[in-house]
Amino acid sequence: HDPNAAEVLEQSLRRGSSGLKLSPITHQFSFASKAVEKLAALCGEYGCPVYTHVQFTPGASTARLAALARKFPKTNFILGQMGFGPADREAMEACEELDNLFLETSCGNYLFIEQVVKRAGADKVIFGSEFPLSHPSAELRKIMLLDISDQDREKILGGNIMSLIGPVSRKG
Repeated sequence: HDPNAAEVLEQSLRRGSSGLKLSPITHQFSFASKAVEKLAALCGEYGCPVYTHVQFTPGASTARLAALARKFPKTNFILGQMGFGPADREAMEACEELDNLFLETSCGNYLFIEQVVKRAGADKVIFGSEFPLSHPSAELRKIMLLDISDQDREKILGGNIMSLIGPVSRKG
């Protein structure tokens, strides 16, 4: 809601920040707002991802985030907790469709994580722990139990996020 949010973000990116976390639950905004669009565009210019959660409101839904990702194809978006609820089918379908939308695994159920990997590919899945809400060991165990190659497991456990955040180009 800060009218200078884009300037603050740009200063942070120039100082070495590697991404932006949005929290519609905490800050009560819409993914369709002009302010969020400015931030998303700026992240695309700097080559850094936007991490966010979704909630059960029209402005911060999975569909609204997918629309934002479609509008800013040069910006990578990471959807926390595999989307809304334990198995967000809309998130999986958007992840399959959009090259710039990734799903983060924390609090996702094992079967849904497995289905996303099979349908969208391991390249679209990023490990997360959501500590302290969930224990990192419990979240890691779900990934270790997946019937996938070691190469795909390495992508999920670190390779994919490293591809998204490094090296981040610095404008200016």
